[in-house]
Amino acid sequence: MMSGKSLLVGLLSVLPMFGSSLLSGLSGGPVYWYNGDLDAFAASTNGDGIFPNEVGGGDGSASTWDDFTVGPSGAVITGLFSFDELRGGSPTVFQDANWQILNGAPGASGTTVVASGSGASAVTTDTQQAIGGIGDPYAGELYLTEVTGLNIDLAGGTYWLSLAPDVSEGAFYNVTTAGANGVGTPQAQDGNSYFSCVACAENPVDAPAIDYVSNPSVGDTADGGHIDFSMGVEGVQASPEPGTLALAGLGLLLAGIAKRRRAA
Repeated sequence: MMSGKSLLVGLLSVLPMFGSSLLSGLSGGPVYWYNGDLDAFAASTNGDGIFPNEVGGGDGSASTWDDFTVGPSGAVITGLFSFDELRGGSPTVFQDANWQILNGAPGASGTTVVASGSGASAVTTDTQQAIGGIGDPYAGELYLTEVTGLNIDLAGGTYWLSLAPDVSEGAFYNVTTAGANGVGTPQAQDGNSYFSCVACAENPVDAPAIDYVSNPSVGDTADGGHIDFSMGVEGVQASPEPGTLALAGLGLLLAGIAKRRRAA
């Protein structure tokens, strides 16, 4: 059940199913919001080791968040995904993923967790795209991490998404984006992102904890000086409640009657 809301099936014909070749591996439904493909700054960001997003592995517990907007009529979210560089490991070390959807900025007063979870419903897929050149000590492979089978009813507003793969070795890093092939609002460029790390083992300077750093770096020249992350949600816009449609119809009817009377 979807809290009395039904899916707007006709929307499927106008929403981009897959905005780019990177999204061709998704299976959780049409893309509702996507912050865009990795940009030219992704490799150097990951090389600095400052934006891991994983549980376990080489960087302990770390998360990245980025914001997305749901339209006034709401949306039903069926899946979540992120693009992450894997260094020092293999796909076989992937176990599951932890995720959160917040109704406000991470760590801010009044922010609550709208939905969260972890489990084996997450899968990771090698996109066959290399990050970093030959001899680069920070080179790795780009992976798609996806959680499917969700049924989350979101009202209109702004939310923050975090998706952290759970690995036993190696390190996952959420790649940065400038918004290319993005879907929905916003498509990067706003720098409204956050990063936290309980214990970044590969970057002792950051230990023991970094809590909710806003817009962690301003050096991303490919993204207008902002940091935004390549992640997204799958789902569809929810249709208005029947009562709302009835009121809207009544309003249009009364407006039409008033217009005819003025004309007479």
